[in-house]
Amino acid sequence: MGSSGSTVQKVGSSLANDIAEYVIAERVKYRDINKELIKIRQHRVNLIKGQKYSYRQIHDLSSINDLAASDLCVIGGFSKRPNRSASKKVCQDDAKISQVDDRLLMGLFDGHGPYGERAARTCSFLFDTLLHEHSSFEDNPAEAMVDTISKLHRKIVAAKDITAEYSGATTTLVTISHTQKMIYAAWVGDSRAILISTFNGWKNIQTIALTRDHDYSTDEEKQRINQSGGVVSSYKDGKGQDLGPLRCWSTSEMTAPGLAMSKSIGDTAAHSIGVNAEADSMEMEIPDDADHCILVVASDGVWNVMTNEEVGRFVASYMKNKKNEKRLASEKLCLEAQSHWFRRLQNAPEPCDDISAIVTVLY
Repeated sequence: MGSSGSTVQKVGSSLANDIAEYVIAERVKYRDINKELIKIRQHRVNLIKGQKYSYRQIHDLSSINDLAASDLCVIGGFSKRPNRSASKKVCQDDAKISQVDDRLLMGLFDGHGPYGERAARTCSFLFDTLLHEHSSFEDNPAEAMVDTISKLHRKIVAAKDITAEYSGATTTLVTISHTQKMIYAAWVGDSRAILISTFNGWKNIQTIALTRDHDYSTDEEKQRINQSGGVVSSYKDGKGQDLGPLRCWSTSEMTAPGLAMSKSIGDTAAHSIGVNAEADSMEMEIPDDADHCILVVASDGVWNVMTNEEVGRFVASYMKNKKNEKRLASEKLCLEAQSHWFRRLQNAPEPCDDISAIVTVLY
């Protein structure tokens, strides 16, 4: 288990070190953190022409591997519904890349609910500090990430200036050890990680899913909700027809909480009927038989409109021809996903989801 002391070790940049002073035991001073984060991010926000909200980060890996590179992009969604102003759509995705010695740390957070933006942003800021201070970080990164997700959940729930009853976030955390040539991941919810390997140059592409979405597509997840007194069902329209994905409800009247994920951070109403923040984890050796190896972590803003294989082909194609491009790989992927949403919106008045992605070239 992680350290329970009140002192948090400082990692990352000097700016991150300054903000770390705001972390005290199980309490987070959100207003202070968010105020400082806004100042830090001013030079990274709205860098993509035509986007209402965008955020990018490039992480230099040249000290580890001349061929390695890592970058992220977040693009805010929008709504075309007549009764919903696009200007009121707040981006609730967040992500960060950090590094401790030879280990690359990645965290992607997809918020939801009235306080989803704050939950995702604060988790994004805190995760690498909490992970690095964990007693198992060196020997068992997967265990450390599982415990870190649990601790993030407790912090969000305990915060005095956030109501977590119907708000929270999903997350996928990834640690890459270049010395051990290992990939470790832990996750709750439906943000997904895949590994793309190419052979014969860029011609043959293999895509492997590193995570499994926590939704209600499996009997195991449904049973946990049912055994806790909840109900799993799609929302019904006036004619009794199913609308959208399976969700968890406290009663058969289906009034709340209506969460489409079976695991999450926050969401205390859903947690009272079986949803939890007990993360799954995995670890694997970085393949050494491929010509190129690329890790992609993305929110459901990507996966709801693109399959794993489509993302694999798109990223491989971009990397093959990127000498002619000025955009980041993650930015290009987010814009491609957004184009899929545009086509989808031509036939349905649903909102375009927030879109975020981290693309890491391992070699």
